[in-house]
Amino acid sequence: MRKSDLNFALGRVVGDVLLIWGAFLITYYLRESGVFGFLEPITDYSLYKSWPDFLSWSVKATISFLLVLLFNKTYSFERITFWGDIKRLFRGCLMWFGGVVTFYFLQRAFPFSRFIIVFNVGLSFLALASFRLLILKFKQFMLRKGIGVRRLIILTTDKAVFKDVVPELSKSNEYNIVGYLSDKVYEDVSLKKLGDLDEVEKIFKENHFDEIMQIGVCVNEDYNEKILNYCRYWQKIYSYVPEIFEIQRHNVIMHQVGDLPVFEMQNTRLRGWGRVMKRFFDFIVSLVGLIVLSPVLVCCAILIKLDDPKSTVLWRYLDDGKTVVKRVGYMRSLFYCFKFRTMNPNSHDMRYKELADKDIRGDQLVKIKDDPRVTRVGSIMRRFDLDELPQLFNVLIGNMSLVGPRPHLPEEVARYEEHHQFVFNIKPGVTGLSQISGRSDLSFENEVKLDSYYIENWSLLLDIKILLKTILVVFESHGENEEL
Repeated sequence: MRKSDLNFALGRVVGDVLLIWGAFLITYYLRESGVFGFLEPITDYSLYKSWPDFLSWSVKATISFLLVLLFNKTYSFERITFWGDIKRLFRGCLMWFGGVVTFYFLQRAFPFSRFIIVFNVGLSFLALASFRLLILKFKQFMLRKGIGVRRLIILTTDKAVFKDVVPELSKSNEYNIVGYLSDKVYEDVSLKKLGDLDEVEKIFKENHFDEIMQIGVCVNEDYNEKILNYCRYWQKIYSYVPEIFEIQRHNVIMHQVGDLPVFEMQNTRLRGWGRVMKRFFDFIVSLVGLIVLSPVLVCCAILIKLDDPKSTVLWRYLDDGKTVVKRVGYMRSLFYCFKFRTMNPNSHDMRYKELADKDIRGDQLVKIKDDPRVTRVGSIMRRFDLDELPQLFNVLIGNMSLVGPRPHLPEEVARYEEHHQFVFNIKPGVTGLSQISGRSDLSFENEVKLDSYYIENWSLLLDIKILLKTILVVFESHGENEEL
């Protein structure tokens, strides 16, 4: 998901809140002043809420209104038509109106004019619909200016695409079609041929596009899978226009471009509000966790210092004593991962040299059996994963999540194969599905498979389950989990 899409969505929520609340205040003023001839001005406030009381009530009502719209998928990141959006909005307004009327009917009390509710629903709907029209026009204006346009490459083997599909894509202003990939050269088409189908790897490496659209079934199943893996690796959007509707596909959404149905593969559910929800959950839980576990963190730091007064409490530097240890995070960005020091100083490179023959993993990662580098305090901390607790600061800052793939070192990532790169679609985690499913006994390939499953099937409930199971796994630990 592009940052501009998220900004538009957040702006729409903020705008809706202000418009709904403003509609309440305007409606109350109109009712109180008796602007409408068929209603008397309010003079007896024993039967109605006073202005201060109404202000407090209107805030609660606005929040409930927003929640109903959210429940009705009004703020979904699905790409639907303007009228589809208006239909959802209208349905949400009716749901809120019905809920409020039912609530006060059951209470057998209506502490303000019914006019306020009826008129507010109509006014809110008109205001919100107008706001959406304004957003639509603004988006169209930005697209005409070339802002927010997706650079698109078409992959096809059918000449009819240039007659039936390309015109629809061009009319939408959403796409700047860079060119096409095909084994054939079409002399009478205006699009530039970028290469043959087997040159797709070169096109991805040039990295000058945002989305690749596959139209029809191309080549074979292995080739199609290769395209998907490339899109995962290079963080490109993959969409397709099928020859036959295949709408019952996992992690696929459909949207219209003119009269053309376009299917877009979703790499993860952590798009849109899922991403916002996960970040909010991470922030709150990590903040509470740091407060609750602060005595444990202090005790660990004291023990490390007592064990070796001359060295650092956190593992911060590589063996040269100057280079800060970095991990690879979201979208391959480097960050410093807070972690209690559990090994003797200047011993990191020993795993590649003196201790290389003790590596029991034999894959992209390294795990040393009976690691002599681990300190006395460090062995206890690793047993209960106490050395990982400072990573809660990373979660609070925002470069890690509570749940996600392991944060690996750059030299480990250098050994990744292309399909392993999918794990960088989300932030690394303090714990994760692979950590509770075998800890360091899992092969790296199986670890990636579990992380990929988590990314594709994320939910807030899954995060909670993993966090709860992590606590159980730590106390049932059957050995050290450190692969450093």
